[in-house]
Amino acid sequence: MSHLTLEQRCEIQVYLQEKISRAEIARRLNRPKKTINEEIKRNSDGRNGVYKAVLAQRKYEQRKKEKPKKIRFTESIKKEVIRLLSKDYSPEQIVGTLKLEGKETVSHEWIYRFIWEDKRKGGKLYKHFQTKGKRGIIAERKSIEDRPEIVEKRCRIGDYEADLVLGKNHKKAILTMNDRATGYTFLELLEGKSSEEVRLKIEKIITDNQLTIHTLTTDNGKEIEDSTRPLFSLKTTS
Repeated sequence: MSHLTLEQRCEIQVYLQEKISRAEIARRLNRPKKTINEEIKRNSDGRNGVYKAVLAQRKYEQRKKEKPKKIRFTESIKKEVIRLLSKDYSPEQIVGTLKLEGKETVSHEWIYRFIWEDKRKGGKLYKHFQTKGKRGIIAERKSIEDRPEIVEKRCRIGDYEADLVLGKNHKKAILTMNDRATGYTFLELLEGKSSEEVRLKIEKIITDNQLTIHTLTTDNGKEIEDSTRPLFSLKTTS
């Protein structure tokens, strides 16, 4: 059934002013009573509870405008996904890259589904996403002062900042790894904050998500500094 029109909303306003019941309003407009109840509840003036047709129409149009646009997984999007998969990008990196390039994209969940559906049909896309023998790539660890100019431009996927958010009494911590270009952040809970535990969590983030990292910037104390040094043995693309 179609949405209520401004004219119908005007009728509702008049009927309410005339103290006509909602059931009768629904009958006159040939609408379910539930529709009338929801319309009045959602679109009445929040300050005084009075239903006004023009305000109701404005609120409806605003919600419609703010509603996310549904994007179909078109052939052109699939072509872009395959292009970036061939470069061993993770689904999360693909989404971020396409957004930076100003192109339409779908969620990373849809890309995962696309990969495994392709595998089910005998395709080979999943081979770009296998973790066996592939530990992720870190190109270089930099301090904030030394990192290249391109990092500051936030125009490249794969420039990460690692940080620790300490919990109460400094007993637990949350490790964050944030991509500067997309703002996408990975989180891992740490029971402590030893360098070894931080290293293992960073390695887990990189491995689980098959991240290719151009730079990893750290600026939060000895735990992170010490933990990132061994990670540069992960520079394998086999």
